[in-house]
Amino acid sequence: MTFPTYEPLVFLEQEGSVLIEEQSETVKLYEEIVRSLASASLNEEESKSMLLRVCEQLAVLDGPEHSYTLPGALVAGVPFLGSHRS
Repeated sequence: MTFPTYEPLVFLEQEGSVLIEEQSETVKLYEEIVRSLASASLNEEESKSMLLRVCEQLAVLDGPEHSYTLPGALVAGVPFLGSHRS
């Protein structure tokens, strides 16, 4: 977290605990981690595409005896190969 009149800090919230880190070297480490995650992350469209590919692969592996429906993908006009409606 950055503030106009204070030094940056790191706020970590977990189940049952909170850590506020103010040491500049530790803050820099977390900033680097966030930059690294941001550069490796997919954007929204890439994420949707990847998830649809995974679903398609799982449908093919699971076989035609099951019915798969992805309403969001179908509404968006994205084909879901290997799916069928009963």
